[in-house]
Amino acid sequence: QKYHYTTFTVLGDFNAFHFLDKLSDLFAMYGLHQFITSPTQKSGAILDLLYTNVSAPLTFTVPVYFTDHLFIAASYDND
Repeated sequence: QKYHYTTFTVLGDFNAFHFLDKLSDLFAMYGLHQFITSPTQKSGAILDLLYTNVSAPLTFTVPVYFTDHLFIAASYDND
């Protein structure tokens, strides 16, 4: 069975310092772009990334007490 999705998102802790450009190029081949621009880890690094085909998602981070990473939230306009 084939599925058709209009919105596709990949989100996670990538730790991709050394190959971030290559990773971004790979996702761009599938129409996905990275939208996290502020630090997601208490050290000030951007380790957690959100790739999506949505043109302008609203994203923000929230500190949580049980990890040194920030929680990422995203909202998509379904127009």
